Amino acid sequence: MIRAIQVKNWKAYHADDIRNFPMTRPAAAIGQPIVWLVYNSASGSYVDGLADEIASRLSGADLNLARSFDCQSETLPDADMASAAGVETVIVHGGDGTLNAMVSDLIGWEGAVLPLPGGTANLLCHKLFEQCDWEAVLDSFLEGKLASRRLEVVRCGDHIALAETLAGPAALWADAREEIRQREAAGILAASKDAIIQSAEGPFVYVVDPPIGSDNGYPGIRFTPENGAFRIQGYLQENFLDFLRQGLAILSHDFRQGPHDDLGTSTRVVCRAHDDSRIELMFDGERASVASGAEFLFDTLHVNVLAGKAES
Repeated sequence: MIRAIQVKNWKAYHADDIRNFPMTRPAAAIGQPIVWLVYNSASGSYVDGLADEIASRLSGADLNLARSFDCQSETLPDADMASAAGVETVIVHGGDGTLNAMVSDLIGWEGAVLPLPGGTANLLCHKLFEQCDWEAVLDSFLEGKLASRRLEVVRCGDHIALAETLAGPAALWADAREEIRQREAAGILAASKDAIIQSAEGPFVYVVDPPIGSDNGYPGIRFTPENGAFRIQGYLQENFLDFLRQGLAILSHDFRQGPHDDLGTSTRVVCRAHDDSRIELMFDGERASVASGAEFLFDTLHVNVLAGKAES
């Protein structure tokens, strides 16, 4: 899981802990554009030495890579820190969950985020770039081929989704995904068993405002932002084969494989659980829960994100 810690008092933090973030380039870099690198050493495609390789390419392009952060072990930067340091670009190498955590922390900052695909699914990067490959994306950045944009998101309370949100007990399959990422066999079996039971027994989730979809509710309702609204899909699980198919679809981050109802598009809906218990959520692969009666809203994120193709 992403271990992000908010740091709001930059001056106090800088005085006490600056020694923990050594400069990767010396004072000779003054005058060059300041860049920070955030990476997730536990992400699906990270290999030892990758952060150093990225740093080397940035150095060769006459950029000042002032700091690097591994989100598995270090305090992550927020908007106040980046502004105080004069950072122009924060480069983030990781999966959708890592990108979500970093972009959320940088809301209100005037610089730009460069996402480098580094997870297993990289749904957001597939939307943003023609080639979903970190080297190709970095080359495009260094060649000045990327443009800044504000992303469309799904918001629910304090949570945002850059690529997708899943509401309902089927979101528990994300726990099995986490165990797979950590390669813990016992955890995979336990999480998968729990996900199957919960997906089958509920509490199912309904869209109640406006009232759309099955009267029986769904074990999973998916929201994906696109073209000024979010698309709504209700995922069905009517027999054991459907449970397994849906679970595998979630594990592989490919919901299109799962049986579902297309429920149209909207900019606002309210969801309620069958027994008014809390609604399990998966935001860009990360887990959360909200009270029954939760409101899901379309929104535009107030962070500049670099992209290479028109949003679809």
